[in-house]
Amino acid sequence: MSDQTNVTTATWPRSRIIAAWVAANAVIVGILIFWPFAKGDPMYYFRNSLGKPTHPSHGALPLSEYPDAGLWPVRAIIQLSGDHAYVFLTLFSGFLIALSTAFFFYLLNRSHRAALFWTAFTAAAGPIAYSRLDLIPGLLVAATAAALFTHPKLASALLGFAAMSKLWPAALAAGLVDKWNRSATWVRLATFGGTLVVVGAITALTSGWDRLVSPLTYQDVRGLQIESILATPLIVAAAFFPGHWHIDKAPSKSFEIFGPGVDQLVTASSVLMACTMLFGLGWALWHFLGDAWSPRSTALFFLTMVLLLIVSNKVFSPQYVVWFGPVLAVLLAKQPDNPGASAQAGTSSEADALRKLSWLSVLVAALTTAVFPFTYNLLFEGPHWFAALVLTARNILMVYITYLALKATIHAGLKSQAAKKREAGGVIKKEPLKEKA
Repeated sequence: MSDQTNVTTATWPRSRIIAAWVAANAVIVGILIFWPFAKGDPMYYFRNSLGKPTHPSHGALPLSEYPDAGLWPVRAIIQLSGDHAYVFLTLFSGFLIALSTAFFFYLLNRSHRAALFWTAFTAAAGPIAYSRLDLIPGLLVAATAAALFTHPKLASALLGFAAMSKLWPAALAAGLVDKWNRSATWVRLATFGGTLVVVGAITALTSGWDRLVSPLTYQDVRGLQIESILATPLIVAAAFFPGHWHIDKAPSKSFEIFGPGVDQLVTASSVLMACTMLFGLGWALWHFLGDAWSPRSTALFFLTMVLLLIVSNKVFSPQYVVWFGPVLAVLLAKQPDNPGASAQAGTSSEADALRKLSWLSVLVAALTTAVFPFTYNLLFEGPHWFAALVLTARNILMVYITYLALKATIHAGLKSQAAKKREAGGVIKKEPLKEKA
C-alpha cells in the first residue's frame, strides 16, 4: 500500500494533526521556559563545554560520560551562542524541537496514525525530550530504520554515526547481517564499520584517545540506579520497610540504591545484558546462515533490542524513553492502514501488535514524566510509597512492551524466512520450464 493511501484513510485530517502538534509543543516550550528543572541538563552541557565543569569528579574529563561525537551539536550551538547561557538554552531546545518537527512532518506525509503517535508520545514525554541529547540518537536510529527500506547503505552509515554519538545503537548492528553469500551483507557491515573508524579517528585526533574510550570506562563504575527495572523490588521494599536501604547520589551523577540485595541485582543486570547481546548475536547468525532478512523484521529487531537494552540495564534515566519512540513511529509509518490489505499481506497480527505497542508506549512515557520530575523528590528522599508505586507501574509496562516487541520481531523474522523460501521455490520451479521452451 502506498504512503498516500495511508494518509487518505486516516481518521484525523492533516490540519487537525498539525494543530495538535503545535499545541503539544507549545505546552512543552512553556514548561521549558518557566520550570527550573528543565534547564538543569542543558546548563550542565553548557558549563562543561565552556571548560567550567559543574561537578568535576576524580579528575574526570568534562562530559566524559558522553561520546565525543554526541557533543558535536552542543559545540556547534556554543559557537553561535558564545558564553550567553540563555541564548544557548534557546538554541539547544530549539534545535531539538526542529529535529522533532522535521520527523513529525516526515511521518505525517506517510501515515497520519504515525504522526498522531509521535505527537502523543512527545506530549507524554514532555520537556525531557527537548532538554537532553538522547533524542538525537533516537532519531538517528529511526532514520536508519526508514532508510533500510530504500537506501540500505545510507542506513548503515546512519547507524554507525548513531553508535558513535551514543553507545547503545552499536548493539543494533546485528540487524544489518543478511545471508553470508549476499554482497549486501558485506556492503552494509563495511559501511557501518567504516563510519565507526572515520568518526573514531576524528575523535582521537581532535580530543585524544582517552576521550574516545571514556564513555566505556565511565559505565564501569555505575551502580543500581533507582529508576532501573531491577531496582524496582528494592525500591518497593524500602518504601514499605524502611531502614534497610538508603538512596544517595553516586559519582556517576545519578541516584543509586544501596543495601541488601543490590550486589546480586547488579550481577543479574550483567547476566541479562549478556543475554541481550546473545540474542543479537543469535539474530545475526540466523540471518548469516539462513535467508530471512527483510527491512521490516530488521526495524522490529531494532525496536526490540532498544527495549531489551533498557530493561536489562542497571540504569534507566528518564530520557531513555526517547530511544524507542522514534523507531516505533517509523514502524507505524511503514505499516498499511487498511485492515483488508494487512490481512491479505498476512500482517494483521503485526499491525495489532504495533497498535498495542503505540498506546502502551505513550502510557510509559507519561508515567516516566510522572516519575521525573513530578514524584522524583519523593522517590530519592524516601522512597515514598506513592512514588514507588508509580515507578513500579512504569517498569512493569516496560517489561510488557518488551515482551510484545520480542514476540512481534520473532514472528516477523519467521515470516520473512518463509517468504524467502517460497520465492526461492518459485524460481526453481520456473527454471525447468524455461529450459524446455
